[in-house]
Formats: sequence, C-alpha cells, structure tokens
Amino acid sequence: MAGHADGPTSVQHRQGPWLKPIVSGQFGSIRYGDETTSVGTGMTLRSRPDLDDTARWWLWSVRLVGGGLLIAMGGIHLYLYQLGFSSVPTIGALFLLNAVLGAQATVAMLATPVRWLPLAAAAGALLQIATLAALVVSLTVGLFGFEETLEAPLIGWTIAVESAGFLILAVHAVRRGLPQLAARRGER
Repeated sequence: MAGHADGPTSVQHRQGPWLKPIVSGQFGSIRYGDETTSVGTGMTLRSRPDLDDTARWWLWSVRLVGGGLLIAMGGIHLYLYQLGFSSVPTIGALFLLNAVLGAQATVAMLATPVRWLPLAAAAGALLQIATLAALVVSLTVGLFGFEETLEAPLIGWTIAVESAGFLILAVHAVRRGLPQLAARRGER
C-alpha cells in the first residue's frame, strides 16, 4: 500500500500475457483489460474485448483497401489536375481539393483507432460518393459551366474506384458503426 494526499492507493498486478495493473483508491477501482470499470465519480468505462482473427482481418482489409481506394481517387484527380484540368475555372480547384481530401481521408483510415474507424470510414464513403455524384452531374447536365464526356481520360477508372470505395467504406461504417452507436445509447 502506498499513500497519497487523497487517501491510500494499492496497485496489484495480475498474471497473464498483458500484466495489466488493477488500481484501487479513494474514488473506486480502475481495471485494465476486458472487465467493466467503475470509477467513484459515477463514470463507467468499458474497454473493447480483444478481436478475433476474422475481425482483425476485416479491420486491416478495410483500412488497406478503403485507404487504397481513397488515395487512388485523390491520385486520379491530382493527375487530371496536372493534365490540364487546372485551367478549368472552379473545377480545377475542386480537383486539387479532392486530391488533398483523398490523402487526408487515407491517413485517417490508416491511423484512426479502432473505436473511431467507423466514423473515418463514413467520412471516406461520403467523400467517394460526393465525388462520384459530381462526376455524374458533370456528365449529364454540367457542373459549374463544365460538361464532361465519357471520352475524358480515366472516366472508367474513376467510376470504378469511387464506386468500390463507397461500397467498402459504407459497409464498414454501417456494419461496425451502428452496433457501437446502439451500445453507447444503451449505456446511458
């Protein structure tokens, strides 16, 4: 037992592969691992259980494939910007913005903690579908005074990348995000 200004505190170590401490003190207990944690301030914290191999495979697949499709979308738009779309008013700036947002969304997919990954996936899915919708509008009625044609460079690749990116990221956002949201609402 060790003392501090607010009262006694004890630290115990349990056996196991993680050797995570259990801390008890004046305000309650904090347990690290998969136990429910209660703190005397009225807060309840729950840590996620370890992921099984299938869940871990799915998360890495979504991170890598989703991030790859986001960077591909941004790369396509950067290439088209450099190819000559930079001279098209408004559209050129939007292509450059899309490249920057694609890079940022890729970093978010690769670096976001698992808990927030559905939110990053939802943001990436929205970016993909908004970009695809802008292309469809540009192909049909025109966008900001510019009408795209099906003969433009990389149209097929753009449609494929943005469609696949939206589907993969949206499925993950819904598959993982909705159960997390429901669980959080049930805790209140």
